This record gives sequence, structure tokens and C-alpha cells, in this order.
Amino acid sequence: MPEERVMTEKQKQALRLCHHDFEGLTREEAAEKMGITSRAIGFLLEAAEKAAPQLFPILTKSENEIYKLYDENISVEEIAILIQKSPDAVYSTLKRLKEKGMIFGNINTKPEIIQYNKGMDKQIKRKF
Repeated sequence: MPEERVMTEKQKQALRLCHHDFEGLTREEAAEKMGITSRAIGFLLEAAEKAAPQLFPILTKSENEIYKLYDENISVEEIAILIQKSPDAVYSTLKRLKEKGMIFGNINTKPEIIQYNKGMDKQIKRKF
């Protein structure tokens, strides 16, 4: 029988306060709201991740904004202008997002197009 994963109310509250899909507060801001230390928020979030790993990673407001823009096929240069940061800052954020395990829908690689060329005839073992 699979182990049931349950989050405490404090874990849920910390998750809601910090998660980018909810309030998106920093750990320090969330700690102040809950009346605990930012270290305690960290422990609560670690426990919440064990209970609901699908809700992680948690992104900062800036990371979330850049992630959404980049995922909509907006170029790094355009994102930099929109959020008033340097392109290097945007690239650094994208690198950090990839390290956190975020997946981008707009992978910037063109699909390989297979074309016929005469050199391929040598590779054919059987003609139909």
C-alpha cells in the first residue's frame, strides 16, 4: 500500500505564501507573515516538497516572469527590455531555471529536416 503524503496546515500556508502560483513571497516575507524564522519556512517547504514534489521548484517573482515570457517565444533581448534588466541577467535566470529543472516549451532548436541526396543511394540495401 503506497504511503500517504499529507501536508500540515503550516506547510500548506508556507507553500501558498512562497509559491509563484500563489503569493510568490520571499522566505523572509513569508516568515514575517507567519511570525516564524525564514529558516523555519525552509524546513516547512522541504517537508512540503516531500509530500507534494509536483509543486516544486518554487520560482521567485522575477524567475516566474522571465520563465513565462521565454516560454511564449519572446526573445531574451525583448524580455530584457520588458523587465528592464540586462540580457545577461535574463540569460543567468534562464540558466538557473534549467538547473532547477524547469522545462521550456520553446526549445530553440530547429527540427532536423531529412532531405534526399544522391549519396544516400549507397546506404539502401533493398529497393522496393
